[in-house]
Amino acid sequence: MTFNKLTQPKVADVIIDHLEQMIVEGSLHPGQQLPAERELAAQLDVSRPSLREAIKQLVERGLLVSKHGGGTQVSEAAGLQFNNPLTMLLLRDAQGQEDLLEFRHTLEGNIAYLATLRATDLDKDMLTKAYQHLQASHASDEGILEADADAHFHLTIAAACHNRVLLHTMRALFDVLSSNVHQNLILASGTSASREQIRLQHQNLYHSIMTGQADAARAAAQAHMHYLEQLLHEQNRHSSRRQTAARHQSSWNEAAN
Repeated sequence: MTFNKLTQPKVADVIIDHLEQMIVEGSLHPGQQLPAERELAAQLDVSRPSLREAIKQLVERGLLVSKHGGGTQVSEAAGLQFNNPLTMLLLRDAQGQEDLLEFRHTLEGNIAYLATLRATDLDKDMLTKAYQHLQASHASDEGILEADADAHFHLTIAAACHNRVLLHTMRALFDVLSSNVHQNLILASGTSASREQIRLQHQNLYHSIMTGQADAARAAAQAHMHYLEQLLHEQNRHSSRRQTAARHQSSWNEAAN
């Protein structure tokens, strides 16, 4: 029996595999800036020429973008895309907002369940920080900041579920998600009871994950989504009634004249 000679992989290929894995697992995300060449080479313990060759190939594959004088960053195209014009058009109207909440209802219950089962100690530390930031944002009057903190809390849960497809789907939805959350907060701002209900739902979700109650975490996430769906549906019904009343008034005024 004869054996083929083993060949050692090129250092550049090892670097490529490593950076690709970081992108796939979400450790490097679209738009993220890489350290300067000298620093990155030192962190990876590789030569700068090997690193340069790896980055060149990743740029050619569309995973990295190098800008003269601006360093290297992960390409926006390296992530799933939910920000194309058609998607934004679909989510602009009331029905689109309801469709997004329905999608989140299906998605986030399973994400919370998996996160409870799979979260590491580091994941839990990150989730605690995200939750504390969310709680602090509730006291502010900055709706956009609160919406971003809310969206980040849900993204942190997605990271803790250790499913790369689910994580990238949620990350791709971040801008849309933040906008949707902001709309939900506007709907809830009508009564302090609604805002308090949302805060309690987040608390219940966080507590369930941290204490390892997977079924309770899934139920908490779904209950949160269901509540937001109810708020939005009621708001849309109220808006539809106002529009109908306005049309009736216009018709009656024309008839009277």
